[in-house]
Amino acid sequence: MKKYFVKPGDTLSAIAKRFYNKASKWKELAIFNKLQEPDRLSVGETLFIPENDHLNQPKHTRSIPLVTRSQLKYIQPDILDNDINRYLDPLNQMMDRYDITSSIRKAHFLAQVLEESMCFRYTEENLYYSPSRLMQIFGHHFGSLSEAKSYAENPIKTANRVYANRLGNGDETTGDGWRYRGRGLIQLTGKNNYKAFTLHSGSNFLNAPDGVSNDPLIAVQVATWYWKLEGLNALSDNDDLIGITKRINGGLNGLDKRRKLCEKAKHVMGVN
Repeated sequence: MKKYFVKPGDTLSAIAKRFYNKASKWKELAIFNKLQEPDRLSVGETLFIPENDHLNQPKHTRSIPLVTRSQLKYIQPDILDNDINRYLDPLNQMMDRYDITSSIRKAHFLAQVLEESMCFRYTEENLYYSPSRLMQIFGHHFGSLSEAKSYAENPIKTANRVYANRLGNGDETTGDGWRYRGRGLIQLTGKNNYKAFTLHSGSNFLNAPDGVSNDPLIAVQVATWYWKLEGLNALSDNDDLIGITKRINGGLNGLDKRRKLCEKAKHVMGVN
């Protein structure tokens, strides 16, 4: 899916002609973007331009949503209402698109994204660490506690160190570590992954990586795309919480919290 910012003189039919080579597609484009007055576009307004095979589908094609406000509140009562408002519609849209539709898949997915994002509060990696915490998490990147102290409480410097020369990033001096730090509900990290998501989505997040964390729809899409790409639907079908956690986290950090969230999600989703 691409994003398009309306320019002076734009009409919906002209935009449809540009992207689909068929001006008559303006009606479907209007439905997809839920435009109340499609003949009155505002300069700077954001339109979502889906691939042609998704164009005839409105954002919600299901009479019953995949996940509801009350279900999210049951799974994690600490979720703020404003965060539910931001993410509920994107969750339903993207979970549907990436086949996270059965009760067991929904339960595992929601448990993981709630833990990864701390109840939808954060869509960007926090790299502000004390020296001792740096050694605990990224100790193999530092020769000593003394060296870690020179990076502590400096997120930019820390990111450029711990993500240097891996995941497609250059060395510390390139700034790739900070530029391609983790973003999204399941954090997209590293230049190679931003490049892969750019190719998949059709929007250039390689040059504009902040778009991954700033747009709720994209923050969710990154998570659902990664989920399906890594075969986590299949692991969910097997109820493999540990396998899913390892692929997302790289270890088993927060496993007890993930398990508790997953059990509550299973209950509210009706998993036997």
